[in-house]
This record gives sequence, C-alpha cells and structure tokens, in this order.
Amino acid sequence: MLKKIYLQIKSMPFFLNIITYICIFGGFMFTVVPLCPFASFSVNGKTVSFNEFWLLGAGPTMFITGILLSISGIGILKYKIWGRNMFFYTLFAVSTIPYFFMAKSLEDLKILPFSLFFVFIVYIYLYSNRKVSHYFGIEKSKN
Repeated sequence: MLKKIYLQIKSMPFFLNIITYICIFGGFMFTVVPLCPFASFSVNGKTVSFNEFWLLGAGPTMFITGILLSISGIGILKYKIWGRNMFFYTLFAVSTIPYFFMAKSLEDLKILPFSLFFVFIVYIYLYSNRKVSHYFGIEKSKN
C-alpha cells in the first residue's frame, strides 16, 4: 500500500505534489488543533479561550476546513477530479470569505486583491497545466 502511494506521489507534477502534502498534513493539523482545549487561540489578534474560539466560529471553520483539505488530498492521490475541485473551492473560500466577515473597514480589505491573485494563479495551474490534466486523465484536444 505504501509503495502504491509512493508511486502515485512520484507520478504527480511537482506543484500538485506540494498541494497534496498541504492538503494531507494541513488538513490533519486544521482538524486536530481546534480540538485541543489546552492550546492557546487568537482571533483578530485577541487571545481567547477554547470555548470562545468555538463560540466565535473559528473552531468549527478551522475543523471543517481541515476535513475538506484532507478529503481533497485523498481525492488528488486517487486521481479524482473532484479532489482538485474541492481543493480549489476550499482555497477560494478560505482566502476570501473571512475578509467579508471580519473586515471592519476598507483598510481591512487591502490584502484581498493579493489573496484573489494567489487563488487565480492556483486556478491557472490546476485547470490549465497540461501535466496536471494528464495526471487526472483529462486530455485536451488540439483543435
């Protein structure tokens, strides 16, 4: 089984490999850390308790993001197109939605264009790169 996973990882394009590691290890961390009551948490620069972390919505958001990242990492490892799509949509949501809920002024939105640019670059890589398409078994016609 480990040899099969190794061969799958070896057959991936380089940046897709990095994305897969981020999904699996980041997903694990995002799932485990919100469940640790002894950890210290910070929301909007303010240190909060475990209960406040969950009541403010940061705990559930982080936990669900971890689950989605883990599932998308497994999907990418299994050559599933939905794994790529799930990773992109999760990245888009995590990169943009918090700005609209936590922004108190336009000054808080100043990093949003950079975030959207990063998401756009990842989109171009995941959906336009010939090696990534080949990895998922999508062959583009040469018309």
